[in-house]
Amino acid sequence: MDAAILKAEEKMRYVSSDKEALHAYQMRKMALSDWTSGVNYTKQEVKREGKAGRKTGNRL
Repeated sequence: MDAAILKAEEKMRYVSSDKEALHAYQMRKMALSDWTSGVNYTKQEVKREGKAGRKTGNRL
């Protein structure tokens, strides 16, 4: 089996057996998801503002 897969399985066994580590993992996963959502939202807003500026003749 691939070494990376074995390492991931080992880490999952450790995390799932330790409640504190599992909680930390879940919190990190949520934080990364929130950060990604914020970045994507900001990109969409900048894109909308750029399009609105071109329609009105305003340049950023």
